[in-house]
Amino acid sequence: MQQIFQVVSDLCSFASNYIFGLLKTTGRKNVESITRFSKVGSKKLYQEQLSDTNKLKDALQNIAKIGTNGKYKYLIIDGTTIQKPYGRKIENITYDRNSCSGRVERCISIVASFISTSGKSFPFDFDFWKRIKDCGDDYIKKTDIALNLIIDVCKKININMVLMDGGFTCEKILKQVCELKVEYISRFSRSRYVIIDGVSNLIQNHSCFSMKRNQRYIKVSGYYKNMKCYFVAHKRNGKNGKSEVVFYITNANLPAKKIVKIYSKRFKIESGFRTTKQKIGLADCQSRSAIKQTNHIFSVFLAYSISMLDVCPYFKNSVDCYLNFIRQKDGQKTPYQKKRKRNRIRLKRCLS
Repeated sequence: MQQIFQVVSDLCSFASNYIFGLLKTTGRKNVESITRFSKVGSKKLYQEQLSDTNKLKDALQNIAKIGTNGKYKYLIIDGTTIQKPYGRKIENITYDRNSCSGRVERCISIVASFISTSGKSFPFDFDFWKRIKDCGDDYIKKTDIALNLIIDVCKKININMVLMDGGFTCEKILKQVCELKVEYISRFSRSRYVIIDGVSNLIQNHSCFSMKRNQRYIKVSGYYKNMKCYFVAHKRNGKNGKSEVVFYITNANLPAKKIVKIYSKRFKIESGFRTTKQKIGLADCQSRSAIKQTNHIFSVFLAYSISMLDVCPYFKNSVDCYLNFIRQKDGQKTPYQKKRKRNRIRLKRCLS
């Protein structure tokens, strides 16, 4: 615990009011609402928004190291979009596909890395992505951003396994991870060609993946882009109640069922994105400056990491439950409680 308080005290010198304001305030996380809570002038909060980005990044990575020290570490790579429908003049603005709505929308698009253990996950770093039309010759693919994040993380922390979404499964990343002598598990598209038993074909058309009645898992060794690896097929229930088969690629020689179970840990980054957006205000920064937007995202990730350090089984290892608890302790009501109170008032009026 002394190490935790030391890291938090280091933050107090340059960004504590802004970070703890994100943790304690309900509703929209802008400078006005944080000023009302922290009783600090808006000028000081604006100065904290212009803090040294490298200091925020180092503090975030130190917390991740403390929270995962001496444990089996998973590196999770994924991207997300921060919706800015009216932010035409915001720097780093671009257009990307929103996975929730399925539409291409105006947003800030980032690729992030999380360090996860058996029970907790901590943000480690992120980088912006922009389409070719917005950045011209400076365009970088999402896979290249993910590769740079993996290399940077592996230099600072001993990673045991990398978990990736199917969008980052490319030859360059898989070869680099193998060179780093790290195991990986990733989703694999059914429309890719692989070599199994000397036959090159689409992975979905290989007869070795045909399953019988109650069979759920099949693991087969083969080659992808001249790399020896293992392919896993998993039959599961789809969205419409019909069974579907999804594929995974890995270099870990583990049972098929265990590979699928380990890959399910990747969804911790999805819950982290959801919590930072709904509870800590990842999308609430109204500044046009790229520096303030970057520092705001790092501050939100820091608030999430600090909460994750204090989370215990009492809160079901959930940052959402922890934030609801500390906000109720300060006498603040969550949006859900406010809605229930309004409904009770309406009910009394109808009955009276």
